[in-house]
Amino acid sequence: MVIAERVAARFAARGSHYKVNPSWVKAEIKRLNSPAAQKQDRERHGGYAQHTYKVVPLSEINIPPIWHEGRAQKIREALRAGEALPPIQLSKHGSKWEVSDGIHRTNVSKEFGFTAVPAIITEWVETPTEEIPEPPEKPRLAVGTWVKLNKPERDKGKVHVYGYIEEDLGYRMTRGVRRFWYGVGLIREESTWPVTIDMSDLDFEPSSPPSWGPEVKARIEAQNPG
Repeated sequence: MVIAERVAARFAARGSHYKVNPSWVKAEIKRLNSPAAQKQDRERHGGYAQHTYKVVPLSEINIPPIWHEGRAQKIREALRAGEALPPIQLSKHGSKWEVSDGIHRTNVSKEFGFTAVPAIITEWVETPTEEIPEPPEKPRLAVGTWVKLNKPERDKGKVHVYGYIEEDLGYRMTRGVRRFWYGVGLIREESTWPVTIDMSDLDFEPSSPPSWGPEVKARIEAQNPG
């Protein structure tokens, strides 16, 4: 038996797959299955991604070839040292699982004689009745228009509610609807310079300026002409 075959046989004898850290896997699954993120996907896309942990036979996976030998070598070294590695990531397309992350871990597992690989499985769950349609297109706002934020913005512990359009950043298509984006200068009564943040037209509504707004804006412009 050649050396490579002996190495493969030794590692295969330890089990069907490489080691993982159970605590890490549990925490990662919890993070990926965030109820808040899944709710947002159900409302925006009419479905959500459900993630589960599973040990998958290599025979059920479509395994692309190694494309970075340096990465494969690091995995070989980790396995020889008995280190735990993260699961690969799989999703189902057709009759076999497709690797979305972990091509090198999968190839090296096969090379070392393992018959399976630890994986985080991603499956899309359709919930069409929960989808909330994209709000209709809103009028494009002119530079200088005052706005009031739908959700207050915090910067260095200070809460901002009002601002004005400093720059028109064009639009992006979101679910077939044009969403206009702007550079919004947020100010407070004591501001000496605006806090500029890129925002979409869903983040605020056009508004009359606060009672102190025009004076503060004029002071800022006078102190920083041009």
